[in-house]
Amino acid sequence: MIATTCTPVLEKCTVLWCRKPWPGHPRGCPNWRHAEGCPPGILPLPRILDLSQPVWLLVNEYDLGDWAARMRARHPEWSDAQCRNPRHWQGTARAQLWRAVEAWQAEHPDQLVVPCPEASRVDVTATCAGAGIVLEWPARIIARQVVLAGTPTEAMRERLAAP
Repeated sequence: MIATTCTPVLEKCTVLWCRKPWPGHPRGCPNWRHAEGCPPGILPLPRILDLSQPVWLLVNEYDLGDWAARMRARHPEWSDAQCRNPRHWQGTARAQLWRAVEAWQAEHPDQLVVPCPEASRVDVTATCAGAGIVLEWPARIIARQVVLAGTPTEAMRERLAAP
């Protein structure tokens, strides 16, 4: 996992990206209003993290090219799109991400992790670019998953401490 400080690029429109149609999902992401940590009920980043303190960019790199090659060998009749279908690899990549994030958090217990920065109005592509990390869209060789972490605001600390 890559762990580096960054300057988050804030854009109000990022939460609307979840509503953009994509293949098989004419109304956008099915997690909208349904998954914890997904829009529209998520606070903007400045209300979650104290942006006067360092903000960490935590990036998991999953070898999608290798995964696709293994799937092609196992299923020679599959198309390239089938070999790279996120339904097949994303769970493994997310597990890898969260193992790394948990290890990082053990060393940084005072830091709060923001699991879905886009939901908090962060342009993840621009934020990563500012830190020298290029995201492939769509991912072909390396699929990168990104979370942010930092010092929680006083209001967020109070909210987290409330019963």
